[in-house]
Amino acid sequence: MSRRRVENDRQVPVTEPRRATERLLSILEALSKRGVVSSQNVKLTAGYGDGESEERKFRRDKKILRDRGLIETDITTREIPNRKGMRRGRLRVKPPDLALTEEEHAAIWDVRERLRSYPGALTPYDGSGTSDLDLLMAMFRFLEERVDDCLVSEVAQGIGAEVPVVRRLVDDHLEFTGDGKAKTMLVPGVEDGADPDDPTVDWPVVSLEWGDVRNSRDRRRRAGLGQFGFFPYSRAEVEERLDLIGRGLELDGLDAGVKGALRTAEIKLGRWRDQLDRESMS
Repeated sequence: MSRRRVENDRQVPVTEPRRATERLLSILEALSKRGVVSSQNVKLTAGYGDGESEERKFRRDKKILRDRGLIETDITTREIPNRKGMRRGRLRVKPPDLALTEEEHAAIWDVRERLRSYPGALTPYDGSGTSDLDLLMAMFRFLEERVDDCLVSEVAQGIGAEVPVVRRLVDDHLEFTGDGKAKTMLVPGVEDGADPDDPTVDWPVVSLEWGDVRNSRDRRRRAGLGQFGFFPYSRAEVEERLDLIGRGLELDGLDAGVKGALRTAEIKLGRWRDQLDRESMS
């Protein structure tokens, strides 16, 4: 968020240190849609300064992203010698026929709401965590699967975080508007005319798109995972959803259409789990 202070009776912008997640996202942007890039070029493009302190931040941020499979480092090419190259991580590729449909996502969400069972901080990479980056990833996944827009409190419940934490993340990191890449932002409630800076108001979180794709059926683009790369479900995410589907199919009074969508989703997720297991053994 932009901050301002009064100086000589004028409001002027206040330059604040970049948060860790801002720096991490800047590295990912610097590597976006490119092959191997020199580490020094990434550092400059991502806005790191000179000096040992900035170098330490850069090394630490690279490790955070590398540990999560978001980037690869220490790459040598003909143009970039001595293991000075970097690139985006190689994401798993899911066969198109295993992608869940909107109807299947909606059926899974129906069961979540009935059972009040949410995935918590599970992320699209294997594992979970409570760092801002991990929570951002979990939030993006939550918004990807959510059929409708939702409140900050609902996002907090879904990813297992405190409401003030989610609000801060939305305020600080999800208002990306440069180059038409707005992903997710906090919007005030027009109906009550409340102060948009009031921390007690439970604002809606609205998914936006890249450019002019508001009606796109690709929910990943609308939800913001494009900032990181499109992620198929991790092994932990698959298990959580298969367990949810199993419990959902035992519910009484479930609509036949919802049951049918759950069963087809169960088949796809089971096949994807089998593929992940084969990959892990190879």
